[in-house]
Amino acid sequence: MTYEQMLRKINTAGTWFTGVFMGEIVHRYPDFANDTAAKTAFIQYMHNEYGMKLEYTYDSTKTKCYAIISIIEGHRVLDAIDHVIQSNDKRVSDDARENANALLDEIINKKINLP
Repeated sequence: MTYEQMLRKINTAGTWFTGVFMGEIVHRYPDFANDTAAKTAFIQYMHNEYGMKLEYTYDSTKTKCYAIISIIEGHRVLDAIDHVIQSNDKRVSDDARENANALLDEIINKKINLP
């Protein structure tokens, strides 16, 4: 995945969504990476747990999750995290940057291995 392709995926998911939820998706990725049914169940979980509260449709939650999954599979997690942290977009709140920084710390301290 090129850097430009990653940016398009971030635009699809939204920079805020990427920052807030990249960590959770990265942590759960090994559970559904090679299992379509598990991936579908995970996306349903994300929608039930977060998407409905954010007033997303199921399809919107699914699109955002698949964009993040594409970034993970494209080996661009660090670039995506950096993009969130460096973003000056006012819609990207502190919680997105804090979550991105927390994930970066986990990666640096080898508490999580990226696929």
